[in-house]
Amino acid sequence: MNEQPKIEIKEENISELAEFRQEIARLKEKEAKEGITGHFLDLDPKKLEAEDMKMYGMLFDKDRPAEELVKYFQGYHAILKIIEADNSRELFAQYIGNLIQIRLGEEEEK
Repeated sequence: MNEQPKIEIKEENISELAEFRQEIARLKEKEAKEGITGHFLDLDPKKLEAEDMKMYGMLFDKDRPAEELVKYFQGYHAILKIIEADNSRELFAQYIGNLIQIRLGEEEEK
């Protein structure tokens, strides 16, 4: 398996990444209790990286069209495949893909 390249994180962003991982841990716990998704069952939030955080954050930018998210996601997911990313990152990417599909549906309804 290829070793994952690390995205360089500036010191001021380390706490931001830690907060993101905590947020995903809370989401994982909530969804497990509610039985909502299987994506989080084997996901370890500590293995998520800055690029995962960036992709997740883009979902909440309501000014960003879903089509733009799809294009960015395709590149993001392709990189995860190339570097043979940890399973947690792949599961998270699948979760992100589902959220993008929801956004696409919402935008089509408008």
